[in-house]
Amino acid sequence: MSKVISFLESLGTDAVLRHVDKDDLAIALNQAQIEPALKTAILAEDHRAIEALLECKSNVCCGIFPGKEEEDESKEEPSKDDEEIRGRSSRAA
Repeated sequence: MSKVISFLESLGTDAVLRHVDKDDLAIALNQAQIEPALKTAILAEDHRAIEALLECKSNVCCGIFPGKEEEDESKEEPSKDDEEIRGRSSRAA
């Protein structure tokens, strides 16, 4: 099974392999020594057959969690450094 998983991974990551025609894909499957039943399912793009042959389900869930909002700097209390700078500039004026 690791051969077919490695092949499917390379199929998804290699742009050239991902967009080859069926004949070239069949050649690549033969070179990877994929079992005939899996080869047929992959060429037919039969997801259910691939799941059944690999004895797995492809239950994929994607979630996006928003990050924390940045606090507005103007709402922060002035630091001691800010107060010293303001004091110096008011004395200079």
